Amino acid sequence: MTERLRVVLDTNVIVSAFLSRNPTSPTQEIIRRWQADEFTLLVSDAIVDELAEKLIEKGIDSGTCDRISGTAGPFGRLGSRF
Repeated sequence: MTERLRVVLDTNVIVSAFLSRNPTSPTQEIIRRWQADEFTLLVSDAIVDELAEKLIEKGIDSGTCDRISGTAGPFGRLGSRF
């Protein structure tokens, strides 16, 4: 039996997927595969903090960033902490 794939994504991948309006973009595909439970997304507190910072820089409202840093948001649960 093969072990489940565990993935750490660069924050730029998540930000690009969040901001993309193209449903066929590669970053959207990665998020869709994660949402389909094809792999386990691993995050650290530093990654979550950086993600919120990057989204604020891109003009995303702080409420959305707070939901994301609380491990929930537009992508659902933001992954397993490591």
